[in-house]
Amino acid sequence: MALVTCPECGREKVSDSAVACPDCGFGIREYYAHRNERQQLAEKAKKSEKHAQSAVQELEDDIKKHQEKREKILAQRQAEQKTKADEKPKRVVSNTGTTNNSSTNSYSVILGLVSIIIIVILLVSCGSWFNESRRRDQEEYRRTLESGQEKYYNGEKMTEEEYNAVKDFNSWKSKQGEHSYDEWDN
Repeated sequence: MALVTCPECGREKVSDSAVACPDCGFGIREYYAHRNERQQLAEKAKKSEKHAQSAVQELEDDIKKHQEKREKILAQRQAEQKTKADEKPKRVVSNTGTTNNSSTNSYSVILGLVSIIIIVILLVSCGSWFNESRRRDQEEYRRTLESGQEKYYNGEKMTEEEYNAVKDFNSWKSKQGEHSYDEWDN
């Protein structure tokens, strides 16, 4: 348990495990739980990015080895062609029965790199989408509660969502009155 400042109203010394801020009703526990989840997702994304970078480095090393091997084979073929001018050069066939084509292999490597980059971007963007969705839900709940409280005090008819929000808030508020300040986070 840590004492924090309410991100909504700025009240100091509010427990991070308190259900809500005693001044403004902001959901402190839920806010810090989601903040911790976001931090964990960000750490996972960083680890994934490092892993992707090492995979990219390995692929680049493989490409260099493949290019060196290809250049060596081409040099051997050129030497053979000089000695046997009348023979046509032989095509290198892989064990799958297809002709080994370096442009196809380079294309596959590039496609793999692009796929890895897209996956990393998707992982990072998922965290920001979750944040935005959570913020919108909190904002909508806050507007519903304020609208319901206004109708409650004016004696007007409320929607079901407004009724439930006001009921939950009043229940929370009455429970807070039963405890001392030190017990609010329990």
